[in-house]
Parts: sequence; C-alpha cells; structure tokens
Amino acid sequence: MFAGTDLRRIAAAAVSLALAPACADQAHAGPACAPLAPTAVGLAAVVESPEGRVELRAARGSFEPGFPDRLGGAFDDAAFAVTPTPDPAATKEATPGEDRTLRDFAVRARRMRYDARGGRASFSGDVVVTLDPLRLTCDALEVTYHRAEGYVDFVATGNVRAEREGLQATAGKAQYQGAEGLLTLTESPRVEGDVGVLEGARIVLDVDDETVSIEEVRGTFRVRPP
Repeated sequence: MFAGTDLRRIAAAAVSLALAPACADQAHAGPACAPLAPTAVGLAAVVESPEGRVELRAARGSFEPGFPDRLGGAFDDAAFAVTPTPDPAATKEATPGEDRTLRDFAVRARRMRYDARGGRASFSGDVVVTLDPLRLTCDALEVTYHRAEGYVDFVATGNVRAEREGLQATAGKAQYQGAEGLLTLTESPRVEGDVGVLEGARIVLDVDDETVSIEEVRGTFRVRPP
C-alpha cells in the first residue's frame, strides 16, 4: 500500500523517533539495546502516486522498525481511505459495468494494524466501511489493496450489516471482490428491501449494478397491487 519513494510524501504530526535512555550512548550500547519504535500522536499521512491517493489518520500510532522507508504498525482511532486515479483512456473505452475498479473506499475503526509488506490492513472495534453507495459495519475487517490495479478486496466478520438506499442486509461474514464489484454474504445472510425479507445460503450484492442474487432462497415477498 505504502512503498518505496512514495513515503517521502508523507506528512505526520508529532512523530517521535525515540531511543531508550540506556541506548542514548550508542558507542557503549549493549547487544540488547535497540531503538524504540517510532510513535505518533495526531497522525496525518498522505501518499499520492500515479495509481491514486491513500490517506491515513489516527489519534495515535506505533510504527514498526524501518520507518520511514517502510510504513507499518498499529494505530488507534484510525481512518483509512483509498481514492484510485481513473485511467482516462480506459474509462472512455469502457462499457457500462466495466469501471468497477475505480470505486473510492474508506474505513473508520477503533484499532488498525497495517502490514506494508503485503499491502494489508486489519481493523477492529466499531468498524465502518464506506464503498459508495454502500455502507457496511462489522466487528472486524481484513483489507488487501491492489494498488497497481486500483481496487481493494476485503473480508468483514461479526455482526455484518450492509445498507444502501432501499436495501439492508445482515450476515455473519461478508467478502468483497473489488475487481468484480461483488459483495458475498454468508453465515445466516438476510436481506430486506422493497421486495420483501429474504434469506438464503448465500446472498451476492452487485454494488455497481445494484442487483441481488440469492442461493436457496426463502422468505416473504411483497407484491404491489397493479
């Protein structure tokens, strides 16, 4: 997600690159002496590249060793957003339904763990996902950002609730495939909308086409009078 020279564009507030007191004199430091991890209070980090913009904000953060050449660590009260850069040529030639990889993505959570090596982030505690026009809440979220392709995949678990205009869905687990724009709900999925209340073994929401597919469907249909 953050890699290489992109990190030179990061702006962070109140970052402290601290050394343990016993390590201050590096000439006489023992083998067990090592620098403390960099920390930040009121963190605001922005990375811009030809593929898009990634923004991270947190009340407090603790970076893994290797900062600033590599960004990773744990963050509290975090907000994370990905805004891919549209390809004008691809957008011009695309037919309806083919611009699925260009959807903005944002997350807010109590806690965030980021691993720069694999472009992965984990969120927990009051997780709120915005994938316009879809809003999703859950207990925990695992995200993979495919920067070169410009889309995210994620898996949401625990008390999953997805909402958009005219539709609410609940499940124990949800998996989003960014390349296809599909959100798959499993573990007692249920969807409620204008057509009724439906359940099934698996419910698939097409975020772009706003369609719903249900396997082993059961429930109550609302029939409008002519």
